[in-house]
Amino acid sequence: PPAGALVALPGTNVTLPCPEGEPVNQTLVRWKFEKEPVSSAIPAVWDTSQAALFLPFVHPNQSGSYSCFEGSRVLRSHRLIVEEPPQIPDFTCFRRSLAKDILCEWRTFSPVLPRTKATLWMQRFTGGNVTEQLCRYYSRSRKFFCRVRGLNNEEHELLLVSVCVANLAGTARSHKSFHTDVLRECACLHPTQVPLEDKSPTG
Repeated sequence: PPAGALVALPGTNVTLPCPEGEPVNQTLVRWKFEKEPVSSAIPAVWDTSQAALFLPFVHPNQSGSYSCFEGSRVLRSHRLIVEEPPQIPDFTCFRRSLAKDILCEWRTFSPVLPRTKATLWMQRFTGGNVTEQLCRYYSRSRKFFCRVRGLNNEEHELLLVSVCVANLAGTARSHKSFHTDVLRECACLHPTQVPLEDKSPTG
């Protein structure tokens, strides 16, 4: 996560403390969310004993910048990110002909934020280089889509495929194997028997 940011799962409770190590007049402490006074529009409870802000059952729309003030003086600021961990990618791969690129896709039903990153790795069962490809998300269809180049005209090969989806709340991985002649999932071999090189996406 960004430096100084607090990441919380939807539905959890969050307490934002204020201030740090200095006496203040608790009655003068006020909180702002995105530079606007915290109001009943954001369910929140002030802990007057500690001048803290308690946010019950947080929701993604409560992500943003929170600051506490004593009068006009800023005492402390917080960056809150409320985000669900990604779903395990249940992907499938296909191609329209031997001369075409291999395409892999999967649908997700949870919200996908722009900072979510999906990466696919593909390798021949017989060994060789690992092909790495970033995947794109299309919000209209709610699908991730990956185009794998460089494996055209491959026949009678078993491909090991690994996909990792990562956001600030966590990561989700999935592994499958496909035959290039039919490019459908092969149940006879699980990719963990011949593991891919483990590479995690970087932000």
